[in-house]
Amino acid sequence: MDQKLPYDIETISSIPGATQVVDWFGQWPTFHDAYLVDVVLSTWQPCLLRLHVSKGPGGSFIYDNEGMITFYIEPPSHYEIEGTRPGGQLLGLTIYEHPSGCEILMEGDVINGVLVTRAISRIELSIWPPE
Repeated sequence: MDQKLPYDIETISSIPGATQVVDWFGQWPTFHDAYLVDVVLSTWQPCLLRLHVSKGPGGSFIYDNEGMITFYIEPPSHYEIEGTRPGGQLLGLTIYEHPSGCEILMEGDVINGVLVTRAISRIELSIWPPE
């Protein structure tokens, strides 16, 4: 059985916008406790996956900053999503290497899914209050 390999920090950092996420969190986050806001899929235009995230001082759970992280992805070649209600809390989101490009695995309380795509085009972080 082949073991999936998660993206390393160099691969993640090569995605436009990812270094801003790393700089804000101090590392690449696991997205534990992030909330899924939107999943927009298309067969002909970039798709998006939007998460609401929070950050506290030193990684504490007393949040002083919140943000929205949007992954822009190429149309998926394969996807499976269980659960239909956005707003669910994630246990984690992991990006794996895949022969077709990358695999995005979401695990959560009301939604679970996998998206296989050629590439993540870019990642955007919007934070409030602005730093």
